[in-house]
Amino acid sequence: MKRTILTIGFISLVAALLVSSCIYIDGSSTSYYYSFDYALQGTWETQPGFPYNNVTVVINYDTIRIEDRYIIRPKPLSDFTANSTLKGYSTPGTLYSNDLKEGSIYIKDRGFWQEPIQYRYWVTEFPEYEKRLILWPGNITLYYKYP
Repeated sequence: MKRTILTIGFISLVAALLVSSCIYIDGSSTSYYYSFDYALQGTWETQPGFPYNNVTVVINYDTIRIEDRYIIRPKPLSDFTANSTLKGYSTPGTLYSNDLKEGSIYIKDRGFWQEPIQYRYWVTEFPEYEKRLILWPGNITLYYKYP
């Protein structure tokens, strides 16, 4: 009898561990573990001289905030709720060289995951491009000055 109880307990423990690990791997658990690429995290501002866009984007580990939005033309960020913190993550993307990476940014707004925004991340040596953001119809270009 004691052996049967121990066997049932052991099988139940193994089954519980298996189910919980499958939920984590599947991504259907309630915890949120997607994040933005480390290189994308920080505060990004639009390039001066682009009068039709005045946007500051703050990307943290798993959130994105679009601040001071003044967008006249339809751009990738114009449809999102401004000045509120939104859930989001980025895909690893394709690394073309040490200077160029491309991928997708996913943002959850109004309770739904929106269409992905394509991004291009450039590392440059020009100081005027320190953490600059340029919005194009359909993608975002992020420039980062190499230290």
